[in-house]
Amino acid sequence: MSTGTGPAGAMPPLDAEGCFLAHRGTVYRWARALGLGHEEALDVTQEVFLRLVRTPPRVESAAAQMGWLRRVTANAAVDRHRAAGVRAAARTRLAGGSDEDA
Repeated sequence: MSTGTGPAGAMPPLDAEGCFLAHRGTVYRWARALGLGHEEALDVTQEVFLRLVRTPPRVESAAAQMGWLRRVTANAAVDRHRAAGVRAAARTRLAGGSDEDA
């Protein structure tokens, strides 16, 4: 039996608002556990649910939904760590000067 408008057996896209209300605390805790501070974890939480709205996945179960949220949270946290590293390297280069400035 099919639910939604997708192919037979496929689940409809996630309900973004319901998913946000049910899982925002969990996503935030995952972001904190991945080494982000309070503000960054809030930003990642927002980003995860924006991704959900922009490109809703079709998941087949509650476990798949949680897996999608966990994977997107991890990817967003890695992106944050990577961006912080790039910013720190740029600050170091600017503070120490570079040979290219001569």
